[in-house]
Amino acid sequence: MRKLILAAASVAALALAGPASAQSPIVIKFSHVVASNTPKGAATEKFKELAEKYTNGKVKVEIYPNSTLYKDKEELEALQLGAVQMLARHDRPCLLGQRLQGDDRQQEAGHAGGLQEP
Repeated sequence: MRKLILAAASVAALALAGPASAQSPIVIKFSHVVASNTPKGAATEKFKELAEKYTNGKVKVEIYPNSTLYKDKEELEALQLGAVQMLARHDRPCLLGQRLQGDDRQQEAGHAGGLQEP
């Protein structure tokens, strides 16, 4: 589990690293459409806790539950445009932003079950 969290945080962090300063934490906006007290909401909170812990604060995860940033139908487009870096849709596993540049097989590749190649 620790390796999965570290891998997911690393992929998102590398995607965002670009011109970021070495001193500023990399911010991952993680959007989902359910309440924080649901299993998916609790899992996103656990991801935040572990990602920040295992990256020694180099990555900061901001969680936006209950469609506070985007509604379910808008989330995928926001992810593709880079407005959010991770999301957990109601009908699919967790998706990572940089994996969504091609077809549906790539969209499923970044799911929470493991970072697998399409």
